[in-house]
Amino acid sequence: MGNILAHQSWVPTPFYRAMSLSQKLGMDLWLKREDCTPVGSFKLRGALLAVEKHKALLKERGLCVASAGNYGLAMAFAVSVWQYENVVFVPENVTESKESSIRTTGAYVIKKGRDFDESKQHAKSYAQETGMIYWEDGVLPEMALGSGTIAQEIINVSSSWDTILVPLGNGSLIKGIALEMRKILPKIRIIGLVPSGSPSMWEAFHEGQGTAEAETQTIADGLSVRIPIQKITDEIKGLMDDVWLVPEKMLVPAVRTFLDTERILVEPSAAITLAGIVNNISSLSGEKIATIVTGCHVQTKVLQDALLGSSLL
Repeated sequence: MGNILAHQSWVPTPFYRAMSLSQKLGMDLWLKREDCTPVGSFKLRGALLAVEKHKALLKERGLCVASAGNYGLAMAFAVSVWQYENVVFVPENVTESKESSIRTTGAYVIKKGRDFDESKQHAKSYAQETGMIYWEDGVLPEMALGSGTIAQEIINVSSSWDTILVPLGNGSLIKGIALEMRKILPKIRIIGLVPSGSPSMWEAFHEGQGTAEAETQTIADGLSVRIPIQKITDEIKGLMDDVWLVPEKMLVPAVRTFLDTERILVEPSAAITLAGIVNNISSLSGEKIATIVTGCHVQTKVLQDALLGSSLL
């Protein structure tokens, strides 16, 4: 584990058996609570590793990133530790809670682009014009390294897992987890979960190349990928056993189910693990399963819909 992470009071994050869900689903289901980091998502691990490693360069030039929310917040938090200049581009449809949280770190937030991929192009241009450092989530090696520490913490608890389910966005999370898991548990089944409203990463795995979508229609903003990064999809394809496409209509009920059964609030990008389990229950019955609760940033409207709607179980 990176030295800077070893000295964080929140590491390791909680990891425990979900008793109620395990009983209802007929399996031994465990939750890795990455929503319990100071920024409410797993992204902080890689952000701290990257900023600590490159702090001299960042002090000189500052940092520019693009994000749907969690990556930008994690980087802004990490950069604020050393009080370096930081600009975060977010899409115009960014959740209010994520935008507000980023601003509280002192970062300069620019809302530009109809989605994450457009924001990314604006951020790249801004960095070129200003001379700031630009770091792309998914490509930045430290993001996968940080994710790998999640796998290390899971293995430290038990090495007898059948399956691990990982939300699949740009790929850095599953890449880091899979690389570490394969070293110790080569036979573990590693499955990525993609929302049906943003299927490009599912297509990249099953059809060889992800299609650049005209737009995405997913409530799971952290998993919204319109244009896959080919380098990353090539790298992770051989690390995963499968990628499941999860119906969009199951995500909000999954948020409700987490509240009802485990009393935790998760964002749709994290709730996709539970939705994926329910949608593929026959292939998971009786297994010992690890899942990653990736984040807790929920729009008020999504929470209202979850509370007024039905549960998955």
